[in-house]
This record gives sequence, C-alpha cells and structure tokens, in this order.
Amino acid sequence: MTFAPLDLSRGSALAQQAEHYQWIGRPVLFVCEGVFPYLDLGAVQALLRQVGLFDGPAAIAFDTVTTAFRAHHPVREGLARAREPWLSDADSTIVANLCDAAGLQIIDELSVAQGLERYLPTSAAGSVGFGSAEIRMFVAANPRFVSAAEAAGSAIAAPS
Repeated sequence: MTFAPLDLSRGSALAQQAEHYQWIGRPVLFVCEGVFPYLDLGAVQALLRQVGLFDGPAAIAFDTVTTAFRAHHPVREGLARAREPWLSDADSTIVANLCDAAGLQIIDELSVAQGLERYLPTSAAGSVGFGSAEIRMFVAANPRFVSAAEAAGSAIAAPS
C-alpha cells in the first residue's frame, strides 16, 4: 500500500503519481472519502476521467451526498460559515453520470449504514458505527479492473 499526496485540482495528478510510484500496469484503488465536496465539479470530472483512462486496472472509492440532502439540508451553509465551503454540487446522481461519462462502471453503492454493516464489526447491539441514508458510498472501476476481477472469479455487478 502506498499513501501518495495528490493535488487533485491539477488535471494530470494521477498520471504523474502513477509514473513516480511505478503504478503503471498494476491494480490501483484510489480512496477519496470525504473529498468530492471540496473539489469543484471540473476537478471531480477530471479525476474520474483519469481513473477511467488509467493504464492498468483501477478503481476509485468515494462518497457523496444524495440529491435530496444537497437540495434541502443546511449543512452546506454551516460548513461555509466554518470556512470549509463545499466547492461543488456533485451529488450522487451527478457523480454517477460523471462516472458513466468517464467510462467507469459503478460496482458498489451503499448508504453509510449499509457500508458499516458490511465492513465494520457488529455486536448483538448492532453496528459499532452510525450512518445516514443521505450519504452514499461508491466504488467505480475502469474496464481493465472489471475484466481483471471477473477473470479472477470475482463477481462484479452493478448495485441493485
């Protein structure tokens, strides 16, 4: 595992890091949890396009808010007052469309509660975490990643 700082506001960040860290041709997962609201829509689109064109199997995990949350929730204004403004309106519908345009296949989509249930330990009392149906977690992969996973016997299907 390599932790690599990226300036996601630059359109060629992934290609430059791929060359530097010798990721070319190797499977790569980019984790961008809590990042998309702080990028402008052009940067989100460029990042997804770079993953779609990545030279080798690549996937990206990210989260975004639902359309209803974005349209009706005061969180955005509160964050702006706290000097943490959201720079884009990239809600789950917009980002799913951007993934499609970038040649990425959504291979998983979960609410935070579903993600906690799947990936975090539970006890008789329930999940150790908490979640909201208004935050969506996605994993999208380029065609090389999907083909490699299917060749390895992993079942990848669009979320239900």
